[in-house]
Amino acid sequence: NCGKHDFFEKKKLARTSFIVRHYAGDVSYETTGFLDKNRDTLKDDIKLLMRASADPFIAKLLPEPVEKSGKKVTVGKFFKEQLASLMDVINGTNPHWIRCIKPHPAKKPLMWHGTLVLNQLLSSGIIGTVKVRKAGFPIRIHFAAFVKRFRLIKPGPVSDPKAKCVEIIDALSLAAGLCQIGTARVFLKTEGYTALEERLQSDSIKYILHVQAWTRAMAAGITYREREYESNKVTIIENFKKQYG
Repeated sequence: NCGKHDFFEKKKLARTSFIVRHYAGDVSYETTGFLDKNRDTLKDDIKLLMRASADPFIAKLLPEPVEKSGKKVTVGKFFKEQLASLMDVINGTNPHWIRCIKPHPAKKPLMWHGTLVLNQLLSSGIIGTVKVRKAGFPIRIHFAAFVKRFRLIKPGPVSDPKAKCVEIIDALSLAAGLCQIGTARVFLKTEGYTALEERLQSDSIKYILHVQAWTRAMAAGITYREREYESNKVTIIENFKKQYG
């Protein structure tokens, strides 16, 4: 009897329905036809038609028809066997889950239903995960990788990666609580990491402009000397002949 269970609800006037409180929300179930659906066996003609498909995936979806003396496979039993097979594969591997979000109820491209998407994010726990990560330090970078990435902010020799990380952090004067130095990593909040990336971009632009200016000056000097030589090469050649001719 699940009548008193926290995740079970049955309305007083409902005779053939009940409600289960799932993580994603309350779901109403109708008991009418439960056994009939389980007795709905798969027709042999459908099995033969599916297994005759040229697509190997579709051909293996349904089992071969059993003989008349054998026990027919019901829809419920077939689903149970498929589910058990899937769970065996999942338990024997290291799966990676991809969360799919339905953007809108209409089957049309380039549409977005904000309330529907937000409800899905809330139900799947993604919003909760983001809040938990934002409350802590979601970005964690090893000292060597941190120095390699942000060394441009504080140029200079690197004798101790941890000390260099402290120098880079001090150069930004980050607000308290946005960054922590651990024993092997730099722990950053999103705001602190964003500040580092913005500073790196601005410093990179500054150094790029210096290199461009130096390169253009060198190119202009070469061009000037070439033009100077072209305009005075007759005089230069005559002087050369007089001196060494």
